[in-house]
Amino acid sequence: LTDGVTGTEAAARLLGEYGKLQYLTVDLGAVKSINRVDIYPAGEGVACGFNNPKDFSILVSADGVHWIEVAKNTEEMDRQYVPVFRFDSVEARYVRLRIHMPEGTGLDGCVDIAELMVYNDGGKIRDKIKTSYEKVDYEEGGNIALKKPVVD
Repeated sequence: LTDGVTGTEAAARLLGEYGKLQYLTVDLGAVKSINRVDIYPAGEGVACGFNNPKDFSILVSADGVHWIEVAKNTEEMDRQYVPVFRFDSVEARYVRLRIHMPEGTGLDGCVDIAELMVYNDGGKIRDKIKTSYEKVDYEEGGNIALKKPVVD
């Protein structure tokens, strides 16, 4: 999740009960000034971003006890671009994703994240970072699954 690899080979998978909260917390090692969090989607091609978190908050803390919400998302994210969350600069040692687990088809909800990046960028890093998402094009009545990748 924090290894610098933005592809599927190093993605984190969160499993949890429907409607429950899951937390991912990153310790920056010391208090730093931050103003941006990027959440790189897992998956390649048509599967890129398939299990993006949809209902979550980004929280920060200087001490790991008192938390401040700096960003919130309640909508499906555009799978073509890395979700970028900008906020006023804050001093924090810990960055936490508080994720409301989605309903799925199995016993648990599932969220996949390839990479979590935290910055104090001063607006220098571009916001429109393309992912590997590929839109599915098909012919009416054609085999939509033909030669498409399979994700287990």
